[in-house]
Amino acid sequence: MGVPSLVIHEMQYGYLKMPEGQRKNAIAEYLKGVVSLLPVLNYDEKSARIHAEIRAHLQTQGMTLPFVDGQIAAIAIANGLTLVTRNTQDFQRIPGIRLENWFS
Repeated sequence: MGVPSLVIHEMQYGYLKMPEGQRKNAIAEYLKGVVSLLPVLNYDEKSARIHAEIRAHLQTQGMTLPFVDGQIAAIAIANGLTLVTRNTQDFQRIPGIRLENWFS
């Protein structure tokens, strides 16, 4: 289990843009109390190579994936992990990815 460094960026960036209020405070607590306790998974050489394979495969099929989503998927695959996301539709096109949606 872990959280990709890119996801930390996305959560932190979203949090910083939020207006002050209870929701922002709750997210701040989540980032400090939950996310900060998880191991951070970096986009390393293995992930980069897998990401290139994902992009090339999808391109041959006439599809593209947002660059950061490809990086996140590659980190999960490189570490033998299941990617937990609400956005399964975009990720399900990636060969070899294991997905789980905790919201369905």
